[in-house]
Amino acid sequence: MANQIDPQQLLQTIQGLGQALDVMRLAVNTHIAATANDLQTMAHKVTALTAQVGMVSTDMQAIAQQLTTANQNRPESYVNNAPEWDGSGKSQEAHHFLAAFANWASSSGGRLNNWRPPVGNIGDPGYVAGGWEGDGGKWTRSVLGLMK
Repeated sequence: MANQIDPQQLLQTIQGLGQALDVMRLAVNTHIAATANDLQTMAHKVTALTAQVGMVSTDMQAIAQQLTTANQNRPESYVNNAPEWDGSGKSQEAHHFLAAFANWASSSGGRLNNWRPPVGNIGDPGYVAGGWEGDGGKWTRSVLGLMK
């Protein structure tokens, strides 16, 4: 009987397959454990990053509040009492002067501008960034004084 399988040989084949299965199971389990560790590490890093972003947002809000408070309590001596302008001068020169003045005044920070704090939180749909807004009264007094 040539097609008969020896029971001892069958047992050895089954044991060999069992060992191969154990090796495969070990490899799969090791891969799963490594992936789980990677996911856990990534989750910790995302949590730490979220906390840092929250701290930066809190710090930025504190800075904006400090700037608002500082600008509310600043002395009026930042802007000289400008004498009144009498309206004399050439129109084209006045236009050039006013354009240059507007560029200068808009970049002068708290001397001629008021700090507008941000509205909302960074990342929110309704967030509006803070920044300097021109103080019309100070601009007018300064430009008229300089045009004299």
